[in-house]
Amino acid sequence: MNKITYYLKLIFKSNLFKNSSVYTIASFTNAAIPFLLLPILTKYLTTSDYGIISMFSTVVAFLIPFVGFNLDAAVTRRFYSKDTDLATYLWNSLLILISTTIFSIGLFFAFRNTIEIYTKIPVNWLLLIPVVASAQFLCSLNLVLWQVREKPFKYAIFQILQSALNASLTILFVVVLFNNWKGRILSIVISTSVFALIAVFVFWKQNDIKILFKYSYLKNALRYGGGLIPHALGGSLILLTNRFFLTKMVNIDESGLYGVANQICSIIPFITFSFNNAFVPWLYKKLAENKEIDKRNIVKFTYAYFVIILLFGLIYYLFQPLIFNIFIGKQFHTAIQYSLWILLGFAFQGMYFMVTNYILYSEKTHIIATITIFIGIVNIPLNYLLITLFGGIGAAISFAAIFFIYFIATWLVSAKLYPMPWTLKKSII
Repeated sequence: MNKITYYLKLIFKSNLFKNSSVYTIASFTNAAIPFLLLPILTKYLTTSDYGIISMFSTVVAFLIPFVGFNLDAAVTRRFYSKDTDLATYLWNSLLILISTTIFSIGLFFAFRNTIEIYTKIPVNWLLLIPVVASAQFLCSLNLVLWQVREKPFKYAIFQILQSALNASLTILFVVVLFNNWKGRILSIVISTSVFALIAVFVFWKQNDIKILFKYSYLKNALRYGGGLIPHALGGSLILLTNRFFLTKMVNIDESGLYGVANQICSIIPFITFSFNNAFVPWLYKKLAENKEIDKRNIVKFTYAYFVIILLFGLIYYLFQPLIFNIFIGKQFHTAIQYSLWILLGFAFQGMYFMVTNYILYSEKTHIIATITIFIGIVNIPLNYLLITLFGGIGAAISFAAIFFIYFIATWLVSAKLYPMPWTLKKSII
């Protein structure tokens, strides 16, 4: 008991705990805003409306890694390199972002009719998707810089204000002006664009941009980010496949129901993302120090984290009927059938984050890419098979199964690539 008390005191007094607490509070607040919008959205929107919104958000999320070229990960890693001029590196990264955004707009324009057929998003709204993806990436890049500098309060304020503006505009556009899906999408476009401009202003004020072309930095950013493109593709396939198959094999209404369940269950990724934001800088420092006792304590903490996140997901599931009855319109109540499987999928995703960091630290991004693209490909026939056998619920079952496989595969590879004392055979005391 004395040893446990000692370690608990160390944890509570650490910067990791303090920063993680701020990130968690911010994420809870950030998650609470769209969650509290659900009663409004499910009252004024149809299941078909919500399906279009869900597909729009999904395609944006699909596009972000390609537009952003995973440059946030490259910037995070270069921050810890003493021989890198971060301001110059960031400028060369932004040159890549500008190029990929222009290319994406052209691509969406060329294939707008085909994309409309498969997503059900009206063609005149499709060109907004690359703009929103690029704007959201700029916001994320700003948050990454505050994360690595351990500025959780600035991170939290920016994130919460962006969500607050999004929510305010949603109420105005959905309730007062449009009464359909257009109001929700327009609020996303405006709020994201405004905060992208704020992010650029912050870069400039903090002297994070030095306008100087440097080929070696451009090459490094392309290599690091490019190594994660297959990873992003595989992750995007996981994200997009179940929505796509639901829309094509069932209907857009079922995709809307799935979107509502996903929104309610998203409290878990908000927690795991926020924790990982604080954990990564702390973990990288500990790995750089290369102390065996630290590694063993990290492993012990990781196992405890696995148990806690699974228990939280199961407990949260028990409250789902109450949440649906209070917050969700009756026409969306059948969405509860997806909740358990989505919660398990998100829990496994959170566990995956804890083991993939070692591969990222080793800068072996091509290995993550190989795993992810393989999982993404497997997810396609798995979704088709399970939806064929079980209907819409098959998409949620596939989501949980694929993230469990993803977690296990990544853990096995990371254990070989960056050895950690996962067996805990020796005592550290």
